[in-house]
Amino acid sequence: MRSSMDRMDRNDSWRCDSRSGTPLNDANHHMALPRPAFAPKRVKTSPKRYDVYPTVMPNTRITFTTVCKIAEMLPNVEESTMYGSPCLKVAGKLLACVPTHKSAEPGSLIVSVGFERREGLIADAPEIYYLKEHYVNYPVVLVRLPHIHQDALRDLLNESWKFVSSETVRRKQAGRGSKRLAKATRGS
Repeated sequence: MRSSMDRMDRNDSWRCDSRSGTPLNDANHHMALPRPAFAPKRVKTSPKRYDVYPTVMPNTRITFTTVCKIAEMLPNVEESTMYGSPCLKVAGKLLACVPTHKSAEPGSLIVSVGFERREGLIADAPEIYYLKEHYVNYPVVLVRLPHIHQDALRDLLNESWKFVSSETVRRKQAGRGSKRLAKATRGS
């Protein structure tokens, strides 16, 4: 004949105190299993509120997908490819791209900016922005995505959009003006 303890071991073995092996019942149900070593400690922040992670930010790893989500809010931005790598363009001009040259660090992003602005960015935050010899003659800066904050990336993409858009407008206007001048000189 089986005892009630055998039945409890067989059916409710998970309801035992792990240190003593004492079965948990209505009288000692408050005896919970010990908290695992990796479990966060609760921190009291106010008389009635307890937060598990009061100062830790959520894991917001920035990838090219994040860059695309930020850039889709800008007008006339289209996803494309450049040298087989995903990129973002405005009216066919490069806005941002995943670098393909071997000199760029993994997890980087190329962003179009003016030459003067590039020097300022690198001087202000060299841990985020950098430049390799291959990109010196191009109006771009390399960005280390793991080190940049999402708000700073949003501001950089807005600035890049303004740079690329104004460059595109200037080129179109210069092209139209020269065509008009050519037509006027041919007609006279």
